[in-house]
Amino acid sequence: MSATAQSQFALNRLSGVAAAILLLSLKLIQG
Repeated sequence: MSATAQSQFALNRLSGVAAAILLLSLKLIQG
């Protein structure tokens, strides 16, 4: 795996985690 592919994968995973946390907090606030 090249360094650029690794950083891109890390970015995608980070944004996915951030989106999940945002959704969870929104559900908690609404609930």
